[in-house]
Amino acid sequence: MRPSRVLELKLDLEKMTATRVWSFTHPSKLSSMCCGGIQIVDNGKGRPQTVLIGWGNGGPFFTEVTHEDRPRIVREFEGLAAHQPLLHHWEGSSTERPRLLLCSDANMQAVEGSRSTVGLQDWTIHFSFNGVTGISKWRLYVGNDSDVSLQRPLIERTKTAFEEIITLQELVDSMAAKNVTPTGDSNATFTDLYVRVVPVKRGGELLRPSKALKVPMAVSSPSAQPVPCSCYQPDIGRREHMDRPKSGAGSAVVDMAAVNECAELCMTSDTCETFFFFEDTGECELDETRDKKRGGLHSLKGVISGRRNCLEDMR
Repeated sequence: MRPSRVLELKLDLEKMTATRVWSFTHPSKLSSMCCGGIQIVDNGKGRPQTVLIGWGNGGPFFTEVTHEDRPRIVREFEGLAAHQPLLHHWEGSSTERPRLLLCSDANMQAVEGSRSTVGLQDWTIHFSFNGVTGISKWRLYVGNDSDVSLQRPLIERTKTAFEEIITLQELVDSMAAKNVTPTGDSNATFTDLYVRVVPVKRGGELLRPSKALKVPMAVSSPSAQPVPCSCYQPDIGRREHMDRPKSGAGSAVVDMAAVNECAELCMTSDTCETFFFFEDTGECELDETRDKKRGGLHSLKGVISGRRNCLEDMR
């Protein structure tokens, strides 16, 4: 089969002729039986056009190339098949809050019969705002209760990825550098810290702040057993959870100690396969039935879940 190609033709309807103006053949010489499509992409004033190519059932989801005599690939996306992918300007927003989580992927395997200690540098705070575009930076605030003041940010950082990550050590070091204590009293001691983040859009618009993340500062003790970061399923519940009664405004706090306790209950249960922690009520549900026997998982705000087999594999 001959390789598939994209052709741009100039038609002369009086002479009934077609003249090739531009063409592109994929370097891999791929062939498609049908269903391809193209889009000429206007990239704005002063920027050259590109061509978005969909290969149908015979190649990548799309290939974007320069519209010049010797085309070069700008980007390519694998994994799907489509008739005609289209590229358009899109701006996403959300009525929800940014998501905050605390976790650790430090090695928790037994060392000479005992757990290894997880220090502050091993714990990480993750924050993101799913579906929201145009965020240029994040501001992070700390306090000694859930009503964290949003007057002075402790940390301000440029957004570099979908999910931003800082370590607890970085957080504590920043507090020390700025002589910040959650209570406002430099001689006070504390066992819990509350963290909130605020996304900032280009132009300076402040978006909705996150809930307060309750960070137990005893996490560096040997007895602290974290849920590995890769085992969390934030905002994932079951379809039947969508019918749960709503509890008014819900909790303003994400209590990570309570989430970890829920995960531990699942680990010590003989039958638990998945744990579900409901932020609005603090309820912990241990699911003893496999996904295929129930309604399956579903996107659902305010639920943190995790699979027991993941916890076992990571510990």
